[in-house]
Amino acid sequence: MSRVSQVGFDVGETHEMLITLRKVGFTAEDLNRIQEDEECARRVLQAVRGELVGALSEPPANLDEVFESQIARLIEVGAHKQVGRTEAEYREQAEAAVASSSWRSELVAIGLDKPALVDFSLSGEFLAKAGGVECHIDPDKCTNYQGVATPTDQILVIQGQWGSKYRNKAPRWCREHFHQLEQGCVVKEGLTVFLYEGTPLLQDCYMDFPGSVSESSFVPYLYLNDDRPCLRGRWYDDAYPRFGSASRGSV
Repeated sequence: MSRVSQVGFDVGETHEMLITLRKVGFTAEDLNRIQEDEECARRVLQAVRGELVGALSEPPANLDEVFESQIARLIEVGAHKQVGRTEAEYREQAEAAVASSSWRSELVAIGLDKPALVDFSLSGEFLAKAGGVECHIDPDKCTNYQGVATPTDQILVIQGQWGSKYRNKAPRWCREHFHQLEQGCVVKEGLTVFLYEGTPLLQDCYMDFPGSVSESSFVPYLYLNDDRPCLRGRWYDDAYPRFGSASRGSV
């Protein structure tokens, strides 16, 4: 997790401020000095946030390579055939989507610093099969949670985080506490990210998709079952240490 993501939450809770300051290098003695003064802690945290965001608000140096790798992966699994285009046509459309996007430093400030190119015209079934995901719910019968906006037939660059920011938080809590610039990831976004990154993506944290609602009104999630990636649904009030809600910047 980047240092920016470690300070990218609401600073209203004093204990959270102190935990964050410790993560960015404050000693126990430093914390003791500011612990009794909430306003002081708030000012210190804001200063730290400003410095870190300023340092990391520029796009990653390898951003072009990341997008090129993602486009190549989509073509490798036959995404262009699914939408009735040649490889050249599909690449041109994907590159146009990348060119029309911009790196959003305001999202970096709230911990959303990972880019992904998502083709919303592809079916969830196709994305799951391409990534070797075993489905126990139908990804194409999932609907968007209220207030979550996604295109239906467009290639779009999203900027997000894939679960670790909200580790051990119930999806319902996340839905209620997302930043105003943030929304929960939907199933297609999660399956696309998994297609790019594979099982290492889930080694540290399984992904809830609070932007989606399954046919049975559950929250879809992606996890490993004996190293096999599986898509299931679960109750939105439950929190587990191994799970976290994936999220991305709202449109």
